[in-house]
Amino acid sequence: MQRGELSPGTVTAYRKALARFSNLTRVKTVGQLQALDAAELQEAIQESFDRWSKASVKVALLVAAKVWRQAYREKLVSTFPFHGIERVRIGDNVPEGRVLLPGARERILERLAQEGRWLELAAFSLMSLHGLRSHEALSLRWRDIVDTPEGKVIVFIGKGGKEARMRLKPEVVDALFVKLGGGQPMPPDARVLSKGERPISYSKLYRMVVETTGRIAGRAVSPHALRATYISSTIGTRGLEEARRLARHALVTVTTRYSRWATLSES
Repeated sequence: MQRGELSPGTVTAYRKALARFSNLTRVKTVGQLQALDAAELQEAIQESFDRWSKASVKVALLVAAKVWRQAYREKLVSTFPFHGIERVRIGDNVPEGRVLLPGARERILERLAQEGRWLELAAFSLMSLHGLRSHEALSLRWRDIVDTPEGKVIVFIGKGGKEARMRLKPEVVDALFVKLGGGQPMPPDARVLSKGERPISYSKLYRMVVETTGRIAGRAVSPHALRATYISSTIGTRGLEEARRLARHALVTVTTRYSRWATLSES
């Protein structure tokens, strides 16, 4: 896997997941990994729940398998020992859908505002109203939001290390600066999605989205489902090519995959 193909945020997330996988399995060498079986891993998983969430354990396993598979395809390693491991049961923390059902996005945003859950409101606004990827939302700093004649614009490094610019909708500006920021100047280098001075992690974001969507919408979805909702609803309202541009896809064939949910998501 070539590092240049991944954004810095993705590389960091992969490193953390692989380190967690090593701590989870106590595997430090290739030989130890090849000797690991599903029964041993299942026992290690059960013990790990005292330290990590089910979502964190699942991400660690999936990332390790993905990296190893790519290395196997490129003949950097000679075996692929994950066949049984990938099927190990992680638990019931599994999203139920690929997109939010009609009306669910607005219902969630309204409820979060009523409850004063400003961090959750900011995260949901960025991903479901603007289609930011999870790592893009987590990496966003206050200095990345700049004033222009057209309004506030976020400038960030997206997938593949490409610079992206996006004008924020008024309701998202309100969620970030009035609700989350309290109308006060924010430290430029601070992450937007933070609790106090501490940025939230992907595992925290994952739990937040699964729990919030399940509680309010009655149907739990993953963080990527918020972006999928944005893309599929944009296909329905503005067409495939405009959806491709706004989603920042290089190929329209990638955007087309989301059209299967266009009738399920919000219009």
